[in-house]
Amino acid sequence: MISKKEYEEILDDSEMLAVQMFADNKRQLEAVKKVFLFRLYSVGALEKGKESNTKDNNAFEFLSHFPNASNEEVANNLRAKWEAWRIVLNAFDDLLTFKKVERSQEDKVNPAV
Repeated sequence: MISKKEYEEILDDSEMLAVQMFADNKRQLEAVKKVFLFRLYSVGALEKGKESNTKDNNAFEFLSHFPNASNEEVANNLRAKWEAWRIVLNAFDDLLTFKKVERSQEDKVNPAV
């Protein structure tokens, strides 16, 4: 996972705020995640109004298009999809580091009062 500090090297304050607002909006985050993962899943793993199911994938899709592919070709295709899936999910995990941290009630109490 890339740290938030590392992202501060490439994002200005307004961009950091925009990413934080995006990360704070769970529905928007999930919708965009579905868009990024659509081509990897596209076998019924994505449904309207429901969270993406990362356990489903289209590992068999390659064979449906290339039934005579060698085992090595199938394995290479599957590995490439795995890497793409991993990169996208890691990026979304990174986004969660931008979420606004809610202070607890105890933190909100003014100790001087």
